[in-house]
Amino acid sequence: MKKLNYICKSLFLSLILLTSGAVFISQGQCVSPTAQVIPSHIKVIKGDSVRIHVNITGTEPMDYQWFYLGTGIIKGATNPSYTAYNVIKADTVYLRVMNKCGQKFSNPVYLELD
Repeated sequence: MKKLNYICKSLFLSLILLTSGAVFISQGQCVSPTAQVIPSHIKVIKGDSVRIHVNITGTEPMDYQWFYLGTGIIKGATNPSYTAYNVIKADTVYLRVMNKCGQKFSNPVYLELD
């Protein structure tokens, strides 16, 4: 019985060491974000809405902010995707992604009225 307890304790401690080692390794690697929007040109019927999705990679956690080209921050647009509601004019938008390793701006997305 003592031998079984010893084996169980040894396995438990080994598991803790392996787990904490894996966490340590993953915390040591920091990857700057990347952000790419596909497609970069979207036709929208005047008055319709369009949702823009972005392919994002990098170390979490990340912060997101969408911008209009030329006019600045889109207030409240802080998610990895963006929905432009009731589009009434052509515009260009892009996303800034930030993490502790750096920041990246997505390619611009041109919203064209159809």
